[in-house]
Amino acid sequence: MSRILKSKLFDKIPSVDEKFFRTELKTALKNFTKKIIVLDDDPTGVQTVNGISVYTDWTQESIAAGFAEEKSMFFYSDKLPRLFRRKNSRRT
Repeated sequence: MSRILKSKLFDKIPSVDEKFFRTELKTALKNFTKKIIVLDDDPTGVQTVNGISVYTDWTQESIAAGFAEEKSMFFYSDKLPRLFRRKNSRRT
């Protein structure tokens, strides 16, 4: 297998116009009226979350609080109810 320098590999990736992206995202989120709920049974997943609420239980109060928030997203990190479970393909 031939080796490729990281600098040559990343040089092929086009640059991103961050100002354009942020403007487009801000516009899209302003008009977004849905609620996104992130379900994660991996206890390390919460380490990468910031700027949104993280709930760790499935009480009616927690679910209601997530939906009552102004933000369009909230995160559940705990053992998922049986309804949401699926095999974690990362585990062997």
